[in-house]
Amino acid sequence: LQLIERNEEVCVFHEKINVQDSISRKGNLELTEKEEQIRFLHMEVTKLQRELNVCKKTVPEKESIERELQQCQNELLATREDVKRLEEEVADASNPERLRLLPGVDPSCSELRQKLEKLQVQLTECEQKVLEKELLLEQVSRLTDKARKK
Repeated sequence: LQLIERNEEVCVFHEKINVQDSISRKGNLELTEKEEQIRFLHMEVTKLQRELNVCKKTVPEKESIERELQQCQNELLATREDVKRLEEEVADASNPERLRLLPGVDPSCSELRQKLEKLQVQLTECEQKVLEKELLLEQVSRLTDKARKK
């Protein structure tokens, strides 16, 4: 009877051992998963720290770029004001500096007519020479075509 009771106690202990083993295995699996999560989170922290360092390095550059932008905007404003002032000077008909007289004398109407007639005569002569050369070219082309056919 004691042997049976002891045997039953051993069975109960074996069951408890099996339950504790399965709990231990589950705990080990969860521990492994948590360790993996910790490694992943450490990598994420490292990555975020690198990004933060890069951002910290670009902050001074941002400030210098903003200063440069402000300077460029000021230059643009000054240039626009200069353009506006110059446009007003050009548009002002009473401004004596707006007009610049060129040296020399303008030819009279009769001189311009004589020059025009002279240029028209020269143009007519050039056109006649071109026509003569075109006729000569046609004759030469015909002669060469006849010579090739023979």
